[in-house]
Amino acid sequence: MGTGRAPAMERVRIRMSGSQSLKTAIETKLGPGPSERGQIVLRGVTDLFVNRAEDYSDEQVAVFDDVMQCLLDHAEHTAKVELSGRLAPVGRAPKKVMHALITDKDPAVSGPLIKQSRAVSDADLGDIIKNADKDMLLVIANRPHVTKSVSDKLFARDIPEVTYAVLANQAAEISEASLVKLIGESGNDPKLGTLIEERKDLPEELRPFLDAYKPKSGKPQGPRVIKSGR
Repeated sequence: MGTGRAPAMERVRIRMSGSQSLKTAIETKLGPGPSERGQIVLRGVTDLFVNRAEDYSDEQVAVFDDVMQCLLDHAEHTAKVELSGRLAPVGRAPKKVMHALITDKDPAVSGPLIKQSRAVSDADLGDIIKNADKDMLLVIANRPHVTKSVSDKLFARDIPEVTYAVLANQAAEISEASLVKLIGESGNDPKLGTLIEERKDLPEELRPFLDAYKPKSGKPQGPRVIKSGR
């Protein structure tokens, strides 16, 4: 028993040992603090990663993660900006390095990844949405892929321009619960109703409710009461 677990644990131990050895070598070679050489080495490691990112195993990506994170401590701020731009279009990316970059207070560092990268987790995006200003929320709303979880959090900020941007983004996924809520608000917001109506993924069963909330003569209103004949 446990024969399958032991090799896995041994691989983890070896990886951690190897990563620590690499980090120690970096510290010894580059010395403390940022340096031009540190930025050059980081650029070279980044080349190795982005050129074959999809081919590496999870363990190999984890090693890159440890090494790149260590090299960031030995590179100037401009290196973070460069690294963010290079990782943004890559489908896979080192998790710890990604987290460090997207939580950087400088939009020049965090912006490219938040705007484009599919490797940014919904959890990280959710944390950013909690305190982001409107400009950053609009960046997230216009990402090439927005999950239902992320769009729900964007709607929860209750900023009209952000809500409009999510609805206008046909690549954004929207939960049925959010659609129902927004339809209920569309009677007092004609633009909201128009954007919902233009959604290609609007369930047909919700269209009658959207029609019921449409204002007459351009005046905002709640749902019309449809009287039944006797």
